[in-house]
Amino acid sequence: MEAQRLSASGREEKSHTDNIISVIVSVILCATALYVLDSMKDLFVVKTDFNIFGVGIIQVSSLVFLLFLLWVFVKSSRNLTNDWLATEKVEKEQEIRSSCEMVYHYNEKKEKRKSMLWALPAAGMMLAAVLAGKLILAGILFPVTLFLAMQHKVGYQIAKRDVKEAVYLALPGWFMELALLLQNNNVQVSIEKSKNSAPPVLRYEIECLEERLKKTPEKLSAYTEFCKEFDVPEAQNCMKMLHAVAEMGTGDAVTQMNHLIMHVNEMQNRAEEIRNGKIAFRQKMIFSYPVIAATVKLLIDLTVGMIMMFHMLGSMGGAVQ
Repeated sequence: MEAQRLSASGREEKSHTDNIISVIVSVILCATALYVLDSMKDLFVVKTDFNIFGVGIIQVSSLVFLLFLLWVFVKSSRNLTNDWLATEKVEKEQEIRSSCEMVYHYNEKKEKRKSMLWALPAAGMMLAAVLAGKLILAGILFPVTLFLAMQHKVGYQIAKRDVKEAVYLALPGWFMELALLLQNNNVQVSIEKSKNSAPPVLRYEIECLEERLKKTPEKLSAYTEFCKEFDVPEAQNCMKMLHAVAEMGTGDAVTQMNHLIMHVNEMQNRAEEIRNGKIAFRQKMIFSYPVIAATVKLLIDLTVGMIMMFHMLGSMGGAVQ
């Protein structure tokens, strides 16, 4: 764990440096563009004095741009100083709880009715646009209506993806605890004892597992149905090991436990890859914020610059007449 923290700290420092460079380059780029646009007035002989820095929208957009970059710098600094493991846990806990509620208690008919109610106003506006001959507006409203009608399926798939990721991250620790409990208890007792300390995202699956073991403890399917809908092959392998331990008793338990621990280590490596990928993605997103802000700012500045240039050309034409 300490090695993970040190590795993550190094990545955070590098990402923070990249974010600072992104902020500085964005400021230089936008400032240079403004000064170039302002110097264009020297290319024309006009009576009116044009000053791009005095335009209201340029002043407001520049203030918003600088405040946004300040927020990016502060956010990047906080990610550098915060405990990323604790932060990730706090941020995800509430989100995963609601996602679990949706996945495990999903009622497709009820959610479909809600989606249709959301889609009705958009469908009404789209129909009104068609009747009014505003086909462009109707074309824009069509994908909106379609999305609202299908949003229950989209929401379910997103929630399932989030729960699957949380399950993947939680399973190694739970299986390792099971491995320790199995040294002094049988499989069913170990599962029961591990439930209270198990991550919340696994408790529903553990309860279902206990129910299956009470009804058909000898069947392999009672074990392999654990987290089956999330398609976690490592978990299936570990559950097969638990079934083997339960069936063979203590005779071959040591060998099966070694296999179980081997699969748990594989899951821990995979979970670490997922966690590192999430951290890298979060930092890349922060790095992209100044780029996106600079793009918007440049579009505003260039649009205002073009308008000013047309005014200057118009003024020159008026002077010639």
